[in-house]
Formats: sequence, C-alpha cells, structure tokens
Amino acid sequence: MRRIRIKCHYCGEYGSFEVNLTMTDMNSLNAIAGVLAADGHFEMADILHHIQSETTKIVKYQEYKGEI
Repeated sequence: MRRIRIKCHYCGEYGSFEVNLTMTDMNSLNAIAGVLAADGHFEMADILHHIQSETTKIVKYQEYKGEI
C-alpha cells in the first residue's frame, strides 16, 4: 500500500490517500464509466474516466517499482 497526496481538480486542495489498486481495478472503473455514459450520465462518466486515467498512472508506476 502506498500513501500519496493528490490535488483536487475542482477545489485545488490536496488530500492524502492510500492506494492499493491493480490494473484489473482500473479496467473495472473504465467499464463502469462506459455503462454510465451509455445510460446518458455523461458528467459522472467523465469524472470517473478522469479518476481512472490519473489512478492508472499511479498503478503503472507501482507495478514498475514492484510495489504491488
């Protein structure tokens, strides 16, 4: 598990998070965002896609460093 600080896209404040995710989790987030978009919930799907995109960078880094 890795503790990181992420800047909020909306308010600009930083928050601390513990991250223990895998690429399987990232694929699930992408699938959920796709279902939301298909049902017309475009704003929520866009937010989830943004979260998935940023978190995928962290997961790839963790996998590269062998932390997962």
